[in-house]
Amino acid sequence: MKKLLLINPRAASSFAGFTFNEPLVLGVLAALTPDTYEIEILDENFERFHYIPCDIVAITCSMTTAINRAYFISSEYQKQGIPTIIGGLHASYLPDEASQYFTSVVIGDAESVWEQVLMDFENNSLKKIYGDVENKNRYIITPQRSIFNKYPYVSASVETSRGCNEVCEYCSVASLYKHKHFERPVEDIIEDIKTVTDKVIFFTDDNFIGNFKNKQRTITILEQIIPLKIKWAGFCTLDIIDHPDLLELFRKSGCIILFIGLETDESSTLDTITKPINLNILSQNRLKDCVKAIHRFHIPVMGFQIFGFDTDTSIKNMHLRLKRLNKSGLDWFVIFSLTPIPGSRIRKRFEKENRIIYNNYPEDWELYNFTNAVFRTKNFKPEELDEFFRQTNNYYYNRRNTLYRIMRTYFKTRSLQNTLLMFVWITHNWINIKHYWYSKYILSLAKLVLRNKK
Repeated sequence: MKKLLLINPRAASSFAGFTFNEPLVLGVLAALTPDTYEIEILDENFERFHYIPCDIVAITCSMTTAINRAYFISSEYQKQGIPTIIGGLHASYLPDEASQYFTSVVIGDAESVWEQVLMDFENNSLKKIYGDVENKNRYIITPQRSIFNKYPYVSASVETSRGCNEVCEYCSVASLYKHKHFERPVEDIIEDIKTVTDKVIFFTDDNFIGNFKNKQRTITILEQIIPLKIKWAGFCTLDIIDHPDLLELFRKSGCIILFIGLETDESSTLDTITKPINLNILSQNRLKDCVKAIHRFHIPVMGFQIFGFDTDTSIKNMHLRLKRLNKSGLDWFVIFSLTPIPGSRIRKRFEKENRIIYNNYPEDWELYNFTNAVFRTKNFKPEELDEFFRQTNNYYYNRRNTLYRIMRTYFKTRSLQNTLLMFVWITHNWINIKHYWYSKYILSLAKLVLRNKK
């Protein structure tokens, strides 16, 4: 029996690099692999890479900052003559680079090509590139969750759709799917959820509500989730506040966190980066009121902010923006430095303008971790953006401010369970706070609450 090793690499040092939800792609590959293979998973979020004998290796790597780690692991197996396969966003956009370090590169989804990859492997005829780049045969398969039993994942990953039809300048997802949004059959989603036990579910969709292209479908999913009595989290857009009926269904179906890409509250920037949803909502509502509208349904909100846009006129103004954000009532917010990742329109623009500073690839990809100024900023020095990032993270995520926001979440949502789960999510994802002395006590309390809900 041949052995397939599935690996989820992690960058040596990466802000928000840790994740405690199941690496869905590896489960998909396992489900697509015949029973004639022995399958093992190695997730570097839980254990450091060590050589495991096998016949073929498959690595997923969507985080650009971890790609060198993937290249290193591949080299360890290729030294032994073992073929290695890579997939994920980075390799999909830069297959020529990735093919220098891997036997084969899968562009885009694995479902339509993995059977062929394994057939070619068995016939010693692996190709350099595989991929259904025109998305002609897209479908979403239920993962083989048994492989995830090796590690204590807190969150199970479930996919209800793929792709995005928006055109945000800083994002790389939409162009891979040619700005299309592919929906999974509702009955498949519900059957998939039923396979999950004892975990919070994380919907991995880039936008769970799909820009309201099919609101009734979302309603149907939520209504069928309610009897299952699960807890879930997912990404959503700010225009959810215009749909209180959906927010009520979110609450009833067990939503514990909404992740929302805010990017900025300044209209000039939202217009420049082509974020019409936020531009429209924030032209009519204060961010504070938007958060209140979601809190009415006892749902915590985590917002994402990006700094370093050309429309950020000064370091002083960015500090003022962050103060407004801090007063908005968000339960948690994440501060990113603008990063021109492969596949994004902003990267193409910066390359054309000759503004990329760190371009000694692949070595410099490690710096593309959303904490470093890797390009020439317009209105201040790149070093000033780096210093801004260090100062703001050290202040807004210190012990006092972290505890304050956790307490505020409880008083705003009136849900101890959701507050504790929010804290679990934070402490497992953000390396600058997960070693706080009180973490172990709150984590123990959260686990007790989770057990009591069953």
